[in-house]
Amino acid sequence: MSHIYDDAVVIPALNKFVNPEKSIPEKNGTFFSAPDIDLSIYDKFIIFFSSGKDSLASLLHLIDLGVDISKIELWHHDVDGREGSALQMDWPFMVDYTKKLAQAFNIPIYFSWLRHGFEGEMLKDNSYGHPHHVETPDGIIILDRDLRRSKPSTRLKFPQVSANLQTRWCSSALKIDVGRRALNNQDRLLNLKTLYCLVNAERRVQTVQDIINLRFIHLIAVMVEKGVMLIVGVLYFIGKKNACGMH
Repeated sequence: MSHIYDDAVVIPALNKFVNPEKSIPEKNGTFFSAPDIDLSIYDKFIIFFSSGKDSLASLLHLIDLGVDISKIELWHHDVDGREGSALQMDWPFMVDYTKKLAQAFNIPIYFSWLRHGFEGEMLKDNSYGHPHHVETPDGIIILDRDLRRSKPSTRLKFPQVSANLQTRWCSSALKIDVGRRALNNQDRLLNLKTLYCLVNAERRVQTVQDIINLRFIHLIAVMVEKGVMLIVGVLYFIGKKNACGMH
């Protein structure tokens, strides 16, 4: 029944923060969808693309809305890294499949990953986090950790089912943080108004904390300025029955 609390409390509360001039009534049984927006004002559309049905539906929805395909980029996070992990948490065909999907739409695809991927993060023992690798139009950049701001830490545990992203670390360490650093460390994105499309399959059975953590806020309008991601608007695509929340 967590979706009732989400719709009655969490989403209205977030809306007051994002859009204080327009309130949403706190009423059980009310489901929210994003209003129509002017997509022509954006310079670029970046989709975090898992190649699953949810992110693919987001791509198709943007195309249906008339978005210029030349403005779209697909970003895929390799959860296993590319250093030869023995675990293989993702399907072995996923990279090739993702490339072929992008090729079919004639849209550029860029890969990024945490060095040593899932296995390396899980086996971290009193050590610093591994660097991030980010593919760009000009090649791969390696983003080392800032040791002045981080401390050695230990995981040595499989990610647990939890609302806490420190405990269920697979999403935060292998996807969210990778995407954040990819977005904030490319000069080519400076001063561009970018619609940042994050899809994580809202099926109305997840936790309230997930929504608070922006995991199910699917489209975030961001302006990248001086290497800092500024959230300038939040659009909710959360559907009652539609897993992708696209209407």
